[in-house]
Amino acid sequence: MAPASTHTHGTVRSTRARSSFAPADLKDQQPFITSTSSNSSKSDFGPADWKPTNNAFWCTYGEDYTHINSVFKLTTTGAEKTALASMLDTCA
Repeated sequence: MAPASTHTHGTVRSTRARSSFAPADLKDQQPFITSTSSNSSKSDFGPADWKPTNNAFWCTYGEDYTHINSVFKLTTTGAEKTALASMLDTCA
């Protein structure tokens, strides 16, 4: 999750998020290595505006995005919930 996205979704309101969030928080999540083009296309877009091009990765991305939002008590828009639901539907 991009730092700009977390700011938009509530880290400025969350004491825990302000005090403990780091873009590569290794305690809760492992960062993913991506290509430069993939990272550039994602930018700070959330799941409503960007999905991994590899559909096999949708489940992992959806689970990780949901986990981070839960840990840091971030907000999720209706459009993001819809996009996440479609990604999580790919989980076996």
